[in-house]
Amino acid sequence: MYKELALEHFNNAEGLYLNGDISGAITLYKNALRCDPNLTEAALNLSYALVDQGLLDEAIIYLQPTLDNNPDNAGLLHNYANILLKMKRYEEAISCYEKALKNQPQSVVTRFNLAVALHQLNRLEDAKDQYIEILDLDPFHKEALYNLSSLCLNLAKYEDALNYLNRCLKIDPKDPKTLNLIALTFHKAGNYRAAEGCFRRAIQIKPGDYTFHFNFANLLSNQERIEEAIAEYQKTIQLNKDFLEGYIQLGNHLKKKKLYEEAIGVFNQAISINNNSAETYNNIGNIYKELGRYEEAIAFTKRAIEINPQQAGYYFNLGLSNKELFRYTEAIEAYTEAIKLRWDYPEAHWNLALLLLLKEDFKRGWSEYEWRKKLPLYAPYIRTFKEPQWEGEQDLKGKTILIYDEQGFGDAIQFIRYAKMLKDEGAKVVVECLSPLSRLFQYAMGVDQVITRGFPLPPFDFQCSMLSLPMYFKTDLSSIPAETPYIKLPQDIVAQWQERLLDFKDKFKIGISWAGINPPHKSCPINTLSPLFEITNLCIFNLQKGPAQEELNGLSKDINLIDFMNDSKDFADTAAIMKNLDLIITVDTSIAHLAGALGLPVWVMLHYDADWRWLLKRPDSPWYPTMRLFRQPEYGNWKALLQDMALKLKASITQDKN
Repeated sequence: MYKELALEHFNNAEGLYLNGDISGAITLYKNALRCDPNLTEAALNLSYALVDQGLLDEAIIYLQPTLDNNPDNAGLLHNYANILLKMKRYEEAISCYEKALKNQPQSVVTRFNLAVALHQLNRLEDAKDQYIEILDLDPFHKEALYNLSSLCLNLAKYEDALNYLNRCLKIDPKDPKTLNLIALTFHKAGNYRAAEGCFRRAIQIKPGDYTFHFNFANLLSNQERIEEAIAEYQKTIQLNKDFLEGYIQLGNHLKKKKLYEEAIGVFNQAISINNNSAETYNNIGNIYKELGRYEEAIAFTKRAIEINPQQAGYYFNLGLSNKELFRYTEAIEAYTEAIKLRWDYPEAHWNLALLLLLKEDFKRGWSEYEWRKKLPLYAPYIRTFKEPQWEGEQDLKGKTILIYDEQGFGDAIQFIRYAKMLKDEGAKVVVECLSPLSRLFQYAMGVDQVITRGFPLPPFDFQCSMLSLPMYFKTDLSSIPAETPYIKLPQDIVAQWQERLLDFKDKFKIGISWAGINPPHKSCPINTLSPLFEITNLCIFNLQKGPAQEELNGLSKDINLIDFMNDSKDFADTAAIMKNLDLIITVDTSIAHLAGALGLPVWVMLHYDADWRWLLKRPDSPWYPTMRLFRQPEYGNWKALLQDMALKLKASITQDKN
């Protein structure tokens, strides 16, 4: 009697289910199972209905007893696995699918779902094997072909992906989804022209699919077609007003075009969609950082960190903004946190190094400074040698060591002083450098041989970059090798230039250099030097080379400025000119280091955000005893600096006369 009643409930439930009354059907299926717990069809169909209603946990509960009683039922196993798949319990789903396939090895549907589960677990090779087996059973299984193509794309097997996608197109030549995946594959393979054609065709067939526009925008972005990319990102969010990534990318590209206010507006829209999007807050912070609005930048970056404290890049950005506000302790803390989260983060290590050195923490600073070698910008300086690197421990007695320059001329001039320390260790010191420094470094203390970069090197036992020597010699503030001069020009070179300056022998002679290579804000516009030009009985010599030398053409003819630099072949000639002057005045450039290395009086004009080697607030330099530092009183204020310097220079000239 109960079995008959169970069947009646079951049949009525089937009718309700077919008519769309899912809730009513669920009630009757449950009634059927109460009457006959072994009615497999009722348990199976009840699970379907519960899944339709999103009641996955309940579906599992009702299906489990039936499956326990019928552990080899392929249909039950398959449906049970499907529910587990929806619940993202992939390992359990895979186990059930595999059991089902033992009983029904030819089931394409079960094998396809198994492949999907494997794919979700990123077991790509296993998933690939299952897709291929499906295609052996059904060569025209479009979903298997499509998924297999996607899998090959993820494995960077672009040719295989395109082969499977072409089979998809033969089944349905106008399928926009397939065309979109073909375009993505061409994009990844670097065939941008073919990718663009396929994206345009997919969009033509189905213009309302926002993902096609988004993917096409990404392609345009990779080609730096920013304005076109912006247009496609705008279409993306028009088609799907809740697509967060579309807003983020649109905002990023508006930022690239320096349309900052528009970008902020778009990011605010993104926040209205998801106010827990850490990336969006970080992006707004980056805009404010570029605008120099650092307090606002910090506020938004901190919000990003609150949402996602595991993102190293956010701490890095926080460090950048704090550094610009001269909050060095906070910046160091931020960079340190970034490194904790991502040890292999060269930019964070490098920025940390500069601040540690600036704050006189040389021990940690030199160690972090080594990370410069992993910066992308460092790639042109990378050197490879079969000879081992000297690291401060190996005995140098009777050995030859090669030391080489890396970056700017100023760095090389500053650190060539370590050649003498290597010589004192018993080494023969060979220096490799760029040609403008070659003749100068022949006169550096401790140097035995100089090789111009690009020429064959002699045999040597060890090698080391000049910029790594302070670390290996464990240099701290108290042990800086500050003896000057450590470059000593022969008198005959100095005398050659002395003859050319004889007409000015009775005047106070200064040499000036006002511009470095970068960053540009650390250069001083030549017209800003007017307080110096106005000093009477002063003879001014140009020491500037390169493009900035052309600024001399714009000076008033009343300014008495002598320019011999076109006759200066290299740094040795420039050094000889400087040896015949009374004072060098320069910005932070190679001329400052050259004057210091020669032991000449030198006054250095420092931007408010001075380089690490000048430390903080000091009027002198522990690297160069003859150097005097003049610092901007506030950001960008060269005028006040020059007025102060002019007063001190007048006083110095008066004292010199007396």
